[in-house]
Amino acid sequence: MASIEPADQAHPPQGSALITAAMLTVALVDGSAKHLSADHSPLLIAWARYVSATVFVLPTAKALRGRKVFIEARLGAANANSSQ
Repeated sequence: MASIEPADQAHPPQGSALITAAMLTVALVDGSAKHLSADHSPLLIAWARYVSATVFVLPTAKALRGRKVFIEARLGAANANSSQ
């Protein structure tokens, strides 16, 4: 489980850079979807958005957390605890 760093060890410049990158990414994806909507169906555009997000997120998650991101036992343990 990830630990929370105390305030004196926080990284405000890194956080600001990540927020800026996220905002630019959302704007870029929305602009691309609007441009593509002239020639393609909304279903195709939505599918392409989710596939491209998956292609980006899965390797990133694996690089940060290793194979334990894909272990199914963690999901089963959470379900077993919630039913009690």
